[in-house]
Amino acid sequence: MPSRISFGAGIGQPRKWFTGVEYTSQNTSEFSNVLYQNTGSTFEDASTLSIGGFYIPQYNSFTSYWKRVVYRGGCALKTPV
Repeated sequence: MPSRISFGAGIGQPRKWFTGVEYTSQNTSEFSNVLYQNTGSTFEDASTLSIGGFYIPQYNSFTSYWKRVVYRGGCALKTPV
Protein backbone atom coordinates (compact mmCIF):
# COMPACT_ATOMS: atom_id res chain seq x y z
CA MET A 1 0.00 0.00 0.00
CA PRO A 2 1.28 3.49 -0.75
CA SER A 3 2.12 5.64 2.25
CA ARG A 4 0.20 8.85 2.84
CA ILE A 5 1.04 11.68 5.23
CA SER A 6 -1.21 14.66 5.98
CA PHE A 7 -0.64 17.81 8.03
CA GLY A 8 -3.27 20.43 8.70
CA ALA A 9 -3.93 23.50 10.82
CA GLY A 10 -6.70 25.99 11.28
CA ILE A 11 -7.78 29.01 13.24
CA GLY A 12 -11.12 30.63 13.89
CA GLN A 13 -13.79 31.91 16.23
CA PRO A 14 -16.65 29.54 17.25
CA ARG A 15 -19.93 30.16 15.37
CA LYS A 16 -18.34 33.07 13.45
CA TRP A 17 -15.47 32.14 11.10
CA PHE A 18 -12.78 29.54 10.45
CA THR A 19 -9.93 29.09 7.98
CA GLY A 20 -7.66 26.12 7.53
CA VAL A 21 -4.95 24.60 5.39
CA GLU A 22 -3.93 20.98 4.79
CA TYR A 23 -0.96 19.42 2.98
CA THR A 24 -1.04 15.77 1.89
CA SER A 25 1.81 13.78 0.36
CA GLN A 26 1.30 10.31 -1.09
CA ASN A 27 4.14 7.97 -2.09
CA THR A 28 2.57 5.98 -4.92
CA SER A 29 5.72 5.45 -7.01
CA GLU A 30 6.60 2.46 -4.80
CA PHE A 31 3.17 0.81 -5.26
CA SER A 32 3.13 -2.86 -6.16
CA ASN A 33 0.65 -5.74 -5.99
CA VAL A 34 1.86 -9.34 -5.68
CA LEU A 35 -1.48 -10.73 -6.90
CA TYR A 36 -1.60 -8.70 -10.10
CA GLN A 37 1.56 -7.76 -11.97
CA ASN A 38 0.75 -4.91 -14.37
CA THR A 39 3.92 -4.05 -16.24
CA GLY A 40 2.26 -1.45 -18.47
CA SER A 41 1.47 1.04 -15.68
CA THR A 42 3.65 3.46 -13.80
CA PHE A 43 2.70 5.52 -10.76
CA GLU A 44 4.03 8.90 -9.64
CA ASP A 45 4.26 10.48 -6.21
CA ALA A 46 1.64 13.17 -5.63
CA SER A 47 0.88 16.00 -3.22
CA THR A 48 -2.17 18.14 -2.49
CA LEU A 49 -2.45 21.57 -0.88
CA SER A 50 -5.96 22.46 0.30
CA ILE A 51 -7.22 25.71 1.81
CA GLY A 52 -10.71 26.69 2.87
CA GLY A 53 -12.96 28.25 5.41
CA PHE A 54 -16.37 29.58 6.35
CA TYR A 55 -18.05 32.73 7.64
CA ILE A 56 -21.38 33.20 9.48
CA PRO A 57 -22.49 36.86 9.80
CA GLN A 58 -24.84 36.29 12.78
CA TYR A 59 -25.67 32.66 13.61
CA ASN A 60 -28.61 33.46 15.93
CA SER A 61 -30.41 36.09 13.81
CA PHE A 62 -34.20 35.65 13.79
CA THR A 63 -34.91 38.48 11.37
CA SER A 64 -32.65 37.73 8.40
CA TYR A 65 -32.00 34.47 6.60
CA TRP A 66 -28.87 35.89 4.92
CA LYS A 67 -27.28 36.62 8.32
CA ARG A 68 -27.69 32.95 9.31
CA VAL A 69 -26.31 31.50 6.07
CA VAL A 70 -22.94 29.77 6.30
CA TYR A 71 -20.70 31.07 3.51
CA ARG A 72 -18.06 28.46 2.62
CA GLY A 73 -15.19 28.39 0.19
CA GLY A 74 -12.11 26.39 -0.56
CA CYS A 75 -9.77 25.04 -3.20
CA ALA A 76 -7.25 22.27 -3.68
CA LEU A 77 -4.11 22.17 -5.80
CA LYS A 78 -3.00 18.67 -6.80
CA THR A 79 0.40 18.19 -8.37
CA PRO A 80 2.79 15.33 -9.06
CA VAL A 81 5.94 15.64 -6.98
